Amino acid sequence: MHYLFTSGSTGKPKCIAHTHYGLANELLQLKENNLGAFLTLNPNMDEMVSYSCISWLLAGKIKKVVFTPEKVAIIGGEDFGQRCADSLIPENIEYMTLLPVQAYDIVTTLKKLKIQSPPMKLFHVGAQIISRQCKEDYKEIFQGKPFTTYGMTETFLIARTNLGDKASDLELMLDARLYPKLNIELRLVDENNEVVDIGKDGEVQIKSYCIFKHYKGEQEKTRAAFTADGFFRTGDIATMYPDGTFIIKGRTADAIRFKVLGDVLYPGPIEQVVSKYPGVQDVSVVGGRQSDAIGDELTYCISLHEGVSQPSEEDILTYCAENGLDETQRAARIIYFERLPTTANSRKVSKPILRQKVNEMIAKDPRVGMTQWLQKI
Repeated sequence: MHYLFTSGSTGKPKCIAHTHYGLANELLQLKENNLGAFLTLNPNMDEMVSYSCISWLLAGKIKKVVFTPEKVAIIGGEDFGQRCADSLIPENIEYMTLLPVQAYDIVTTLKKLKIQSPPMKLFHVGAQIISRQCKEDYKEIFQGKPFTTYGMTETFLIARTNLGDKASDLELMLDARLYPKLNIELRLVDENNEVVDIGKDGEVQIKSYCIFKHYKGEQEKTRAAFTADGFFRTGDIATMYPDGTFIIKGRTADAIRFKVLGDVLYPGPIEQVVSKYPGVQDVSVVGGRQSDAIGDELTYCISLHEGVSQPSEEDILTYCAENGLDETQRAARIIYFERLPTTANSRKVSKPILRQKVNEMIAKDPRVGMTQWLQKI
């Protein structure tokens, strides 16, 4: 057995027990050998990503692993981006697997210093949903294929995008259409654990050789993580297409509830639209104060690129409506932040911390960020 710890981004870190058999199966998923240098996360920031790269190195799959500096929170985003950018050419980096926050810091440095990134063969920005526009921007900068994977510490890799060279393959990469890996059973189910139809939202559940055995010392938590027929509950919401590919839309824990309007919404599709608005650096959608009229107040939390002026409420909401968001997805509040709070390891935006900050701001000023339509209710 070997043990990994979850990041604790959604709660208390869990100790996860994996078998060597499962690890061996995971390594066999990477068919290539002697791939070039990988730039990946420092183990103190994300042990799953760094551990995977080290395993590939030991198995002869890749030639070299270059770790990023310590946590962004310790050295600052600008210094982090500078040190990573400085390593690209000397270390002959050909592959990059980072998280969105860290990738943004590198991109910002490259643009600021007018440095040309060496061409990447693949770049991977994972851990959370990012927009197609973000992938297109990174593709232009890193000059490689935008590789997307989906997995968890409990499961290792579950699915990935195709790596073909056709224009249609690139479209699927940019849209993050995921293909389940070999030797895995995957299904999408509703709240009654019934398999949903193609095109309908459902929770991702899987069976795999690489799945973990148990949470160390937590039998009840282990039991609750699996269905009666042995599928692991990921807690992620997805939609499947007729060709068997699927896209991740959010987590069940992030559902935003409207009592009167009667819909359950997920942040992912809303964040994808808002993230494409000119000047938006980052966006996260949380439920603010609960209202008897509408349920959780849908709150757009936005950070803008340096020097960009705040757009008007009308401009944001009009843009969202023109790009497919309906009335149930409209913001009750729009609140701007200099930088959205991240988890302790800087792995991704922390929705619990962000939600707490939003509620503290509302308690201090009940009208903060309130949109006109909410004021009328």
